[in-house]
Amino acid sequence: MTALLGALLIAAIVLLIVVQGVARHRRLTRRESAGQTTLPRSTWIVFAVAAAFLVFAVFVFPVLVKR
Repeated sequence: MTALLGALLIAAIVLLIVVQGVARHRRLTRRESAGQTTLPRSTWIVFAVAAAFLVFAVFVFPVLVKR
């Protein structure tokens, strides 16, 4: 059961990162065609939140489930 839950969490994390990557690529393509080359701050915030969730799901959540 724990392995299934872990696999689902990892799949959700991978899906989240892929969706963020696709959205970021589309946004950057639109900005580049408009002549802008800077990244918006929100892109990095969302990426940091996704990375924090990954760390939580991989390291913290399994410890909490075992208790």
